[in-house]
Amino acid sequence: MPAGHTILLYIIRGEVSVNGVSALAQTLVNLSPDGNTIQLRATAESLVLLASAPPLHEPVVQQGPYVMNTTSQIMEAMRDYQMGRMGVFIAE
Repeated sequence: MPAGHTILLYIIRGEVSVNGVSALAQTLVNLSPDGNTIQLRATAESLVLLASAPPLHEPVVQQGPYVMNTTSQIMEAMRDYQMGRMGVFIAE
């Protein structure tokens, strides 16, 4: 992973040891961007998702399915959804 990136491990199923700490299925592990190695060991048959991205360096507000920078943006997104401004889904 590139230095300074935010690194996440999501344990989909099984059990793993991440840097010596046990993590069970349906657990999100947020790793420090300061290190340069990850010790990952499966202690049972496991499926793990590894993700990496540059850090946002901005505020994050979450409510329900909405993720924005401010509470007022969340409220605006909720109003837009309720008024049908988010588009429509057409199943074919």
